[in-house]
Amino acid sequence: MKKTLVLTAGLIALVCAMAVAEEPPWFDMENCVFCKHITAEKGLMEHMNSTYYKHSKGVLSVTTVDKDYREALNRASKAMSAQGEKMMASMGKGEPPPYMCGHCTAYGGFIMAGVMPEIYNTDQGEITLWMSDKPELVEKLHTFAQRSMDEREKMHSETEH
Repeated sequence: MKKTLVLTAGLIALVCAMAVAEEPPWFDMENCVFCKHITAEKGLMEHMNSTYYKHSKGVLSVTTVDKDYREALNRASKAMSAQGEKMMASMGKGEPPPYMCGHCTAYGGFIMAGVMPEIYNTDQGEITLWMSDKPELVEKLHTFAQRSMDEREKMHSETEH
């Protein structure tokens, strides 16, 4: 009995370690099926900034770009939307989902949970509004926003060194 408990505990620890090891990076600008559209637009990453604001019903995301890169953001956004539509159309057809970073996986998770983003295009970029009446989803949106800000800051500080 004791040996079985130890083996079971070891197996659980191994599965947990594997799950943690397989978690994708929060942002993967080169390999993520969505993010790669941003890096495909030369100079866009260096000329855009996203900030997240928590509110009582969710999150407001404001992405701004330098004027000369507005069309590049439009192209990247259209390509990401097309990818999302393609994925939605293939759901339930037995196709494995393409690789997504942690950020885009969470983004898709919110959509699957019924939290549809409202995206407003502006002359300076995009504003995305995420809202839910469910406190547990609002909490997850707040966590998503904070992690996105933290990881973005870490990504920018790594590229500066």
